[in-house]
Amino acid sequence: MKLLGAERRRTHRSDPASPNPNDPALDNALWVKQALEKLDPSEREILMLREYEQLSYSEIADLLRLPVNTVRSKLFRARLAMKTHLEPAEMRRKHAQD
Repeated sequence: MKLLGAERRRTHRSDPASPNPNDPALDNALWVKQALEKLDPSEREILMLREYEQLSYSEIADLLRLPVNTVRSKLFRARLAMKTHLEPAEMRRKHAQD
């Protein structure tokens, strides 16, 4: 998928020569990947365009042919779902009791 933000992505990412298998960041990346897979495809797409591709709301709206406010609301729901998927079960139970 060729997107407008390919240049932005290259400038924001550092390429490690060889990743350390004991690095906790790799474990975190796995959790994030699994949480992303649980999202609805439309939510995942908008979240990836915004956070990974670094596109603006208006660029995403133009690309997906949606109103900007729809992009904002879908992005809000996607972030909320990610938070739910990434939050430990104990924290979810605590919030449910409050």
